Amino acid sequence: MQHGPMVDGGGMSSDAAAGGQIIRNKPATDVTPPTFGEGGRPAIILSLIALVFSAISLYETILKKADLNIYLGSVIHYGKDILRPEDAFILPLTITNSGAEDAVIVEFRLAVRRKEENASWTRLTGLYSGTNPRTDKPPFTPVYVPGHGSYRGVVLFKPEEGAAAEPMVTDNQEFSFCLLAKLAQPGNPLLDWGAAPEPSTSFEAKVTTFSREDLAAGKTIALRVHNLSAVHPAGRNTAAPPECIAANLQ
Repeated sequence: MQHGPMVDGGGMSSDAAAGGQIIRNKPATDVTPPTFGEGGRPAIILSLIALVFSAISLYETILKKADLNIYLGSVIHYGKDILRPEDAFILPLTITNSGAEDAVIVEFRLAVRRKEENASWTRLTGLYSGTNPRTDKPPFTPVYVPGHGSYRGVVLFKPEEGAAAEPMVTDNQEFSFCLLAKLAQPGNPLLDWGAAPEPSTSFEAKVTTFSREDLAAGKTIALRVHNLSAVHPAGRNTAAPPECIAANLQ
């Protein structure tokens, strides 16, 4: 009696097993499309944050326009050039530049008036660098303020041509001041786009001790500074102080 090939319980014939070939069924694999894992989104967010900080760094270090601010010492001086004769105010200044672009100040303009009703403004120009109106006569030269740098110096101001020749300081008086720095302008107006306004500041000062004898001897008189206009955040002067608008120094 002949029997057919035996089949084991797994569905494989004994002849296949005898031939040395063992065939096993492979388990089915669940193939799913790739998705962002839990670590993908934080990586993208961190990359975007790094990109934003890189852009800010590029702007602050290379692209930001010059942005100047004026700082003034707590004491200024008044004197007279007896040879002409002329009044003179001596201001110790510090100019800071929070921008990346260099700046050049070509002129300082100063306006002063007595703190009394309807007092008129007297306009002065920074003509010399020095502290004594009789002896210090080096001509004022344009001031270079590098990006993220500063300038420190003492500027001597005298009345503009045609200003009244009467002495401005005659007693222990109090005065209002406005100071404006005129900047060199680029040849192409498009390059000036986004630039900060020309820096200006206002302040008041009071004569501490008036002495005609000291003035006649070529000495200077000290004035104590107060009510200096506030420095704007990040050096950004969004508008001129009211006193400077009234003085019309532009």
